[in-house]
Parts: sequence; C-alpha cells; structure tokens
Amino acid sequence: MKEPLYRRETAEIVSALISYGIDATELPRLLGVSAERFQKWQKQHRELKDALQTPGVADRAEAALLKRALGFQISEESAEELVDKKSGELLEILKHRTITKEVAPDVRALLFFLKNRYPERWSEKSPSEAYEFVPGEDEANL
Repeated sequence: MKEPLYRRETAEIVSALISYGIDATELPRLLGVSAERFQKWQKQHRELKDALQTPGVADRAEAALLKRALGFQISEESAEELVDKKSGELLEILKHRTITKEVAPDVRALLFFLKNRYPERWSEKSPSEAYEFVPGEDEANL
C-alpha cells in the first residue's frame, strides 16, 4: 500500500494532536505513514518541524504549576482620564500607573510538583511502606 503524500494541513494536524497530549512517537501511525517517511517530511517541511515544537497540554500544565509553586510577578496598568461629560471625548490622561505585584510562592503547589516529579525523593511513604504486603489483596497471585 502506498503511503500518503505530505499535505499543507499536515503541520496543523500535528500541532493540534500534540497540543491535546498525543506523544510525538504516535504521530506517524496516526497519519498513516512510516517513521522514516515522517522524518523525511520533517527535514523537507519547516512548518512540520515547527509544529512538533508545540507544547502539549501536560507541558503547559506543568509549566503553570511550577510558575505558581515558585511565585511570579504581574504588572497591572491603570490610567486616570479626563473625559468631556457631554461628548464623551477623551480630553487628557491625568495619571498613568504601572503597578507590579508579587504573587507569593504556593507551598502546596510546590509539594504537589515535587511529589509527582521526584516521587522517590519527596514521597511521604518510606520505601518499605510503598511495597507493603496487604493480606488478601494479592493472595490470588501467589
């Protein structure tokens, strides 16, 4: 069976699949091509190579969790304006302010991140508790 040819919309499809969390190793199968053909397409089509750099849902969620865990700064801008009451026309900007706020690190987010990213170091269970035998649970497998 002949493999399909590269189409213009392939890069858009790849980008969408990756953003929904599909692993890049699954893409050739989903597109109906061999891994070798998919690699050739990446070399020949810059837009496909760029689409593969799209962060997936898990990557974006992990980045957001880490940002919240470590804390961050946010800037807010505001302006005080002088407006003509009759026409609604802006006459003058009286004050313009930019306020930078510090969002404090969130300890719970940090613990969640560490426990999931490095469970062997941050688990609350000791290694012996993690593999504790519970009678009746696995007796059928003995």
